[in-house]
Amino acid sequence: MLLIVEDITKEIKQRYDVDLNSYANKLLISTINKRMFKLDFTMQQTYLDFFHTDPDEAVVLLQQIGVNVSSFFRNPMVYSILEQRILPELIERKRKQGLNEIRIWSAGCASGEEPYSIAILIHQLLKKSFKQWRIHIFATDIDRESLNQAVQGTFSRDRLQDTRLGIYDAYFTRVDAGYSLAPEVRQMVNFSFEDLLSSGKVAPAASIFGSFDLILCRNVLIYFNKSAQKVAIQKFIKTLTSKSYLILGESECIDKNLKSAFMEIDIINRIYKTK
Repeated sequence: MLLIVEDITKEIKQRYDVDLNSYANKLLISTINKRMFKLDFTMQQTYLDFFHTDPDEAVVLLQQIGVNVSSFFRNPMVYSILEQRILPELIERKRKQGLNEIRIWSAGCASGEEPYSIAILIHQLLKKSFKQWRIHIFATDIDRESLNQAVQGTFSRDRLQDTRLGIYDAYFTRVDAGYSLAPEVRQMVNFSFEDLLSSGKVAPAASIFGSFDLILCRNVLIYFNKSAQKVAIQKFIKTLTSKSYLILGESECIDKNLKSAFMEIDIINRIYKTK
């Protein structure tokens, strides 16, 4: 199976410039086995031949590897900390500095629920002064189909299961395809294709300056091997500004050799703050 993994990762790198060598072999093998089962292939070579002849199969594999399970305000405790503590602190600090710009990066954004949730919280916190601020939320992923869905801004009811009724009423409209997010929130987020492990860029190209007050990368690093995790964290360290925040998934943590750049403030939810 490892030979097939090597062949497939090489092909995907050539076609889409996405390097899967940094993903855990266990994840890649599991994904390929699931595809073989779904397609009723019992021989590895048969699936490999299919992969090389069907132009859509590589895209399907990338989508499966992405494990794009997302919803608005997923893990409410994290969003509670953001709403009550982190974002108000960030806004107040900017005001004291005479600044009106906030820059956020959602790395591994799937179909947009995470960055849109952040945008909603900021919109609520700023209220009438919202138009006086420049809010830049950059959201990236390697799944182009999910990014396209995010841009459309329409979601099924199950994606709103953790959304408070007041937010639901204020920001979503029922349409034939599901629930459409308010245009003023959608306009706050810039979506783009980015491979977090690419050596060519440190931050999303659209961000230009490549510095952020807040970075979210939740439940992404768990799919990377140790060396790939280090690459991603080093990127974050380079792009976080003074007293900014990095939020990882509950089961993810920073390697002890890199942790000196942070002051950990919430071990349960893996929220880190730069010194």
